[in-house]
Amino acid sequence: MEASSSCSCGNEALKTAKEALEKSNMVFVGRITEVIDASSYKQMIFEVGEVWKGEGLVKRDEILLFAPEADCSFDFRVGELYLVYASYNNENMLTTSTCDRTAPLSEAQAD
Repeated sequence: MEASSSCSCGNEALKTAKEALEKSNMVFVGRITEVIDASSYKQMIFEVGEVWKGEGLVKRDEILLFAPEADCSFDFRVGELYLVYASYNNENMLTTSTCDRTAPLSEAQAD
């Protein structure tokens, strides 16, 4: 995981997986099929696998997710599996960051 050096999650980084699950609108495992870099965020398309929360939010086998370029985002890689904790922001976009416990599946065994 390549988090930005300016990342500061404060107490948010100390959340347990249970707390992150409760706070998130959607929690799932997915493989990234496409990453689009925009000026202030990254847009990822995930092929969704197992869903632990928010199953009704998945309309197809894919989901669109946004992550801010600054602060607590990291380098999402096409083809890699992720455990994703996602929530809607004030613009009604599904978003995530490393502060939400989103991580490559290979690094998320504790969850």
